[in-house]
Amino acid sequence: MSSDGKGAYPKAMLETWGKVPEYGGRGTPPKLPKPGKDWKCLQVIKKRKGGKLESVRIKVVYGNTEDVKSKIRVSYSLYLKELI
Repeated sequence: MSSDGKGAYPKAMLETWGKVPEYGGRGTPPKLPKPGKDWKCLQVIKKRKGGKLESVRIKVVYGNTEDVKSKIRVSYSLYLKELI
């Protein structure tokens, strides 16, 4: 999943589908939900100056950075093939 740079979507995903880890028996029990191990989420953050796009940055929120980047490359190459 991808979202804009606002941060509401990753937070909503965590609140909706996140799981509270099981208590391991030591310390205080966990209360906050954690993302799934197979989750892949990124944010596309656009920086504008004077109404013009200055730069685009991709921030991985959930998942392995390299795994998410490889999925982006595959998706983008498939998109380019459809255009041709």
